[in-house]
Amino acid sequence: MRSTKGAIAVIGLLALLAIANYAFNMDPTQLAARGVGKDPHAHNDQDTAEADKPPVSDEIVPLGPEGAPITIEVFYDGPGSYAEVFGPVMTTMQAQYADHVRVEFSDLTDPEINARAVKLPLRGSQGLSFNGEVIKSVPGEGNFDTVAFVGQPMDRHWNEGALQHAIEYELTTQGIEFEASAPPPPGAGGDEHAGHDH
Repeated sequence: MRSTKGAIAVIGLLALLAIANYAFNMDPTQLAARGVGKDPHAHNDQDTAEADKPPVSDEIVPLGPEGAPITIEVFYDGPGSYAEVFGPVMTTMQAQYADHVRVEFSDLTDPEINARAVKLPLRGSQGLSFNGEVIKSVPGEGNFDTVAFVGQPMDRHWNEGALQHAIEYELTTQGIEFEASAPPPPGAGGDEHAGHDH
């Protein structure tokens, strides 16, 4: 009986030595593949990859090249206003006119930006500054051939169609060739201009 217990103990000890030897000599890539050394809270490789990414910046970067013939500064009121209203409209406009337009974004929740907007005809509210002007002369637009870029697109002062016409009028005035825009789709607020030539 004693010899049986001794034999079991020796076999157990040999098994432990074999397992230890296997673990010490195992390739690290095999260990990693089996999850050794992995965070027990990580559920898959995608979670680990997400954790390795740098944090996303809250900074909103300008669109288009510096020195473009048209610079539009967008005064928006917080992240929601940018994401839901101004960002999509201005991304479309800049893509349409490419190298001819630069769009810069200024958040009115910043006191310095707000103070600057107060000095403009915006009086501290949302809107656009178009080459430094909020009120732009654009033949065929608005009352007295002018557009006031005060408020959001589709407010009573301006819409995407009016912005397109202002951009194209400015480019024409500067003698810059460009591809004319298609008329804005119905409901964009600019279909009253669909028959105008650019």
